Amino acid sequence: MGRFLNVTTKGFQESIQSEIYVDKTKMIALLNQVIDTEQKYVCVSRPRRFGKSMTIKMLSAYYHSETDSDPLFLNLKIAADPFYDKYRNRYEVVLINMQDFYHKAIDIRQMIQNMNIRICHELTKKFSDVAYTDPADAAETMYDIFLSTDRTFIILIDEWDCIFRESDISEKDWQLYLDFLRGWFKDKPYISLAYLTGILLKGFLPYTAPNPWWNV
Repeated sequence: MGRFLNVTTKGFQESIQSEIYVDKTKMIALLNQVIDTEQKYVCVSRPRRFGKSMTIKMLSAYYHSETDSDPLFLNLKIAADPFYDKYRNRYEVVLINMQDFYHKAIDIRQMIQNMNIRICHELTKKFSDVAYTDPADAAETMYDIFLSTDRTFIILIDEWDCIFRESDISEKDWQLYLDFLRGWFKDKPYISLAYLTGILLKGFLPYTAPNPWWNV
């Protein structure tokens, strides 16, 4: 269990223990239907305070392999789903808040580099027996793990679109970031599901790449 790989379920546990909690777990059943299909890339854009971050914590708790999350979900709606156990705690889950990386970097290139380093540190630590071609590249590292262990990943990204809300980011930086996401996700057999949240709709992006990753 790490900061980014198979993170603690404490965040979701606090949600369900709160005085006000809305059970959104039936959403998991919809996502289970697209796992390992061509529809496995999901991007949800909603205004703030619609529970996007809580949903990310819920998905991480349900899917990641290092904690038995049955006690958390047993009394929630998803537990009645016939495929509840088929997908629960079956995956390696990478969860990141893109805004955390963006605000700690001097530019987009450093943001991407820092993210690769931090994620790869946890991946290579857990899968220490794998021979890595490039242990500082998350995409290559995940591919190596998949080829060696047949383990697949679920990637959860909160605030994926944070850089598009910054006025000092150039079109070149936007393209660099979109190329990074495309290279991480496109046609990669190690990904079973990618779920991204943000507050921008596609039509409101300040710059539209010729082939943005969500259309590829």
